[in-house]
Amino acid sequence: MVRALTHKGLLIVIAVACGATMFDPCAVRAVEEPQPVGDAPITVSATRVEYYSDLALVVARGDASVELPDGAAVHGDVFLMDLRQQRLVVAGHVTLSTREGTYSGAAFADFLAFKRSYFIPLDPADRWTYLASDYAHPQLGRQMPGDAFFLTGVGGHHPYVVGKSAIIDPNAYVSFEPAIVDVLDVLPTPPLPSFVDNFSSDPSFGENSLPGATLDAPYTFYGTPHSLDAFHLRYDQSLPVKGYIAYEHHSVFGDRGYAVFSLVPATQPDKQWNLLAYDPAGPVDAFALQAQLFTTQSGFAAPTSAHGFVDLRLLHVLRQSSVQLDATDMYDTLLAQGQPDHPSIVGIDWSSFDEPIWRTGIELRLRSGIATMHDAFGVAGSSKQDVLSEHIGATAASPVVPGPLGFGFDATAGATRTWLSFPNTIDTATVAVSAARALAPRVYSTLTWSVGTLDASSPTQVVISPNVTTGLTPTPLSPNGLPVFGVPSIYRRTTSRAYALIGSWQPSPEFQFSSTLQKTAYSPVQLPAPLAVTATARMRLTKSLYVSVARSYFFNFEGQRWSPQFVLQVTGQ
Repeated sequence: MVRALTHKGLLIVIAVACGATMFDPCAVRAVEEPQPVGDAPITVSATRVEYYSDLALVVARGDASVELPDGAAVHGDVFLMDLRQQRLVVAGHVTLSTREGTYSGAAFADFLAFKRSYFIPLDPADRWTYLASDYAHPQLGRQMPGDAFFLTGVGGHHPYVVGKSAIIDPNAYVSFEPAIVDVLDVLPTPPLPSFVDNFSSDPSFGENSLPGATLDAPYTFYGTPHSLDAFHLRYDQSLPVKGYIAYEHHSVFGDRGYAVFSLVPATQPDKQWNLLAYDPAGPVDAFALQAQLFTTQSGFAAPTSAHGFVDLRLLHVLRQSSVQLDATDMYDTLLAQGQPDHPSIVGIDWSSFDEPIWRTGIELRLRSGIATMHDAFGVAGSSKQDVLSEHIGATAASPVVPGPLGFGFDATAGATRTWLSFPNTIDTATVAVSAARALAPRVYSTLTWSVGTLDASSPTQVVISPNVTTGLTPTPLSPNGLPVFGVPSIYRRTTSRAYALIGSWQPSPEFQFSSTLQKTAYSPVQLPAPLAVTATARMRLTKSLYVSVARSYFFNFEGQRWSPQFVLQVTGQ
């Protein structure tokens, strides 16, 4: 006898056969350890297929047809798959089709991670258990887990994506073609050609090659277990045409290897092409690649300007340290016109692990390196075609030391000296001290004081490069290659002091609030350093979108008594 009970959105299929119920508390449960499921997809189609991302559920109702990875097909009234448990159920007027035959039944369940399937046939009334997709040899009359055919209720929840068919990879994604996405829980989109929601635990899918923007709304239209493609609707206040579309592609491979490509903006003449790649080549080696190309072109026609750089790094881990080989090629122009300047830097950098200093609790990291720079037109505008760079540095960090009134204190300090054979010598040093305290449950405050100094024999004879082996701060945005303390350093010796008071309230992962009061002072004064006040609230907007709202005030900045700024960011994480 088979009965289906529905109560407050909870559907439970109960089968009684051979005098025992499947909800018998003495029923035998599978005790084997779960096994990797793999990336074989499950295809489901129905009158209505719903995806509840907050519940990690896919539910299909009305003439549901399911194609399983092992080649079997199941048809029924209702389909449900729990993505967290990697378990699926088909219930009501079930037809199971395998190579061995077609059977009618009341319910079918597949515990993918345990390689066990359960089926309630109607003729004969029995309980069949299939082990490792062996449909030719069902285990007859075997007792089943009490929750084998449990269907989780979805009452009170709104589906994130709705369609008529879906492809489910239990480890990586759900794909709908076509799809209607409920962006704000109340504002569904028009039918989209396709939509993919990636829930893979691989952190490589989280790598980002896009620059910052005020608003970013991703539309993921294609995905596989190892790739993801998305368009991004973006808004950037700093661009002449603030709204635009960007494109980003992810590929993941091996043990946390990845390649991320992006084009931004794709709909404006000034384009930025980005490529990030990483490949762990064994337990102690890894390769990393960063490349950027900047073009000016109408659509995808021949560009009127093109320049960029390629940076390749090889990291090798030693016993208590690591060594990095870094090579950078820069291209002032890639077109026939213009000066074909092509500076290059190759260097090696050694860095120790954090090592304790006796029993003080202080950890010390040392660094040293050497690099050579070549430019046929003269390095950094000088007459020298080849310049040698050497550097040494150290960073020390203290543990958190308990103090009065419940405060915890910690400090970090670092210093680096770089020799350039122009000749030039550059010394940088930083010291930061923080005091933090929990004011209430989930309410925190931090007071930080930091000072940085820069002392250079010449502020002009330096190298601008993303390459870290020069011993200089790798920032292409600095016009003279020196570390940037708010503004580029133009004096031989400068000092930057910053004071910051930060407060945060973090009641849940769906909402955080923080505020910052910061005062910065430069000596000698290069630009008036403002007093800045910022408040930021970050909250979950939908099942997959987050919104950050920030309001900032800069006092006495560029001759203005105060200048407010408002930032709204919508992102997928």
